[in-house]
Amino acid sequence: MQILKVHLKKIKTERGLDTAVIARSTPGLSGADIANLVNEAAVYASKCNDDQVGARHFEYARDRMIMGAPRKSAVILPESRKITAYHEGGHALVALFTPGANPLHKVTIIPRGMALGMTVQLPEMDKDNYTRKEYLAMLDV
Repeated sequence: MQILKVHLKKIKTERGLDTAVIARSTPGLSGADIANLVNEAAVYASKCNDDQVGARHFEYARDRMIMGAPRKSAVILPESRKITAYHEGGHALVALFTPGANPLHKVTIIPRGMALGMTVQLPEMDKDNYTRKEYLAMLDV
């Protein structure tokens, strides 16, 4: 969180931006990776003609770093979208009802990279060790 705050000093952010959520979504990233995330978010905000960087800009930047840019030119058939939606919905339901699973953050069927969709869970805090229950929940989801 402290490294993120150092890099955030260089940009104008929206009032009330929850830096804790952003920090939780960056486990294992180096300082350089976090600097890149902040830069990507600022570039995206600029492309959107926004004068401040907000949560949606950080979401876009994180997704772009992890999964690649959205495949806007991809032609996805309606049946394939429906199957992807059911698939990701299944992950989401299992995550919601499995004891020990990390909280859901985002579910999408926007194709990025090689993926047709994604279910994102954010840990409530950085952890080095997990309980058996948490490992089983990861396997379930």
